[in-house]
Amino acid sequence: GPFADVTFQWTEVLARLRGDAIDLGAWDVWGGRGAIARVRRAFGLEGRAPRKRDFEHSLAYSGAYCEDLVRGAQLQATALAQIIARSPRAWDRGIVVVRIGVNTLGQEKHLERYAVTGLDADARRVADGCASDIETAVREIRAAHASVGVVLVGLLDNANWVRLASRWQSATEIANIRAVLAYFNGSLSALAKRERRIVFIDDNAWWTSLFGDRDSEGIPRYRPVSLGGSAAVTNTQGDDPRNA
Repeated sequence: GPFADVTFQWTEVLARLRGDAIDLGAWDVWGGRGAIARVRRAFGLEGRAPRKRDFEHSLAYSGAYCEDLVRGAQLQATALAQIIARSPRAWDRGIVVVRIGVNTLGQEKHLERYAVTGLDADARRVADGCASDIETAVREIRAAHASVGVVLVGLLDNANWVRLASRWQSATEIANIRAVLAYFNGSLSALAKRERRIVFIDDNAWWTSLFGDRDSEGIPRYRPVSLGGSAAVTNTQGDDPRNA
């Protein structure tokens, strides 16, 4: 689109705004296919997947599930732990951001079920599994550097995603969805309280404080946000800078 050259993912924004203070590693193409990463790790070498263009220290990628932190071909926590172990002194003031979960329990198909069943045994099982994977990842990273800081970012309510804003417009449905979201975010918050140098960021509370939310009946009540420029930003989608 016409704005593609000035549309950035979040690490690129950090690099441009705080590049003098935050070392994200070199910008390059990193990693390879899962099979190649497995072979490299089998021989004691660094192995990361998938292949993507990003900053060296970013193991995040679109489509990741919670299990990809600690199992399967990706092993994001293992790959990051290897990076940290390579130069531990550089990570004495390091911070690891863990923001994951939407593909595991926040997709449309998940919300559709939660709207009916709420926080049932199956929803608890999936949420507990994701929280457990995150805790395992944190422990693996801490094994590489005991004092590295960790930020656990809570899950956004995907019922506010533009594509889904017209769905579940009833008090019961939206309350059921929010119960699962609150349960999962509560697990991350509890982990942060148990461990030193870990903080929990309530991403959903931050987002709704700016753009608004659905009301108690599930009806969207969004508002534009001014960033100080001539155009407001709204809860819309696309690479135009007026879209959130």
